Amino acid sequence: MSARGVVPVVRLPLDGHDCPFEAIITGALTELRSRDDLRRKKGIHLLRQYINQDMSDVSDDELNSFYDLSKTKIFDLMLGSGANNANDIKAGIVLMCILLDSMSSLVDKAKPVIYAPFANHLRNLNHNFSDMELLDLSACAVGKIAINSGAVITNFVDFEIRRAIENLSPDKNEIKRHSAVLNLRELANVTPTYFFSQVNLFFENIFLTINDPKIRDSAVSALRSALYVVAERERISHDLKDNKSRIDQQIPKCFKICFE
Repeated sequence: MSARGVVPVVRLPLDGHDCPFEAIITGALTELRSRDDLRRKKGIHLLRQYINQDMSDVSDDELNSFYDLSKTKIFDLMLGSGANNANDIKAGIVLMCILLDSMSSLVDKAKPVIYAPFANHLRNLNHNFSDMELLDLSACAVGKIAINSGAVITNFVDFEIRRAIENLSPDKNEIKRHSAVLNLRELANVTPTYFFSQVNLFFENIFLTINDPKIRDSAVSALRSALYVVAERERISHDLKDNKSRIDQQIPKCFKICFE
């Protein structure tokens, strides 16, 4: 390993009570907390490589140890000692996203439940940073949690949409409103079927932000994603061969809200 803290890609042997993954995760976070994009990308690549290649051979106990330590580090970065440092928060969110992505590579293993604590971390973030990269990362993580939330995906998406809609209110601070818009766009993009169940609520409230010049671009982007969800639903309805097929009753109402 170089003196600059490149992530080691070999497993360390167990040593008493020391966690064998401490050096790996700490090395990764050294890169992820950097302001240098190349170093952060290197950290992401090496940690993904480690998880995809080396973690396939570990026992369930070792796997749980790795995820438990990672969750502790993420909490500390996002809500603990790093809560007032935007770079630390971003590092925590990136590590979170890497772990969520890793779920698909854990074949024939008991997958740890990580979406619930991660969702709570994102909900309790310090929203005093006017940092678009942080807001984008947070929205990306919300989408990844939704994809990995399994049987509770409907409840998760419904809750996040309603929470985001509540944060669109003009009495909320600008950063919360901007974050809410980005979260809605992400959920429309990655969970369109579940998003559609709340699409009327979205259309009834999104124009509160489109009229705000500071977050208008992101709001229009979210609106575009929602309209795509509606248009795709309409196309599928037309393509059905069943004689009883029809356009979903929610769709005309969506267009009515937009154009009135």
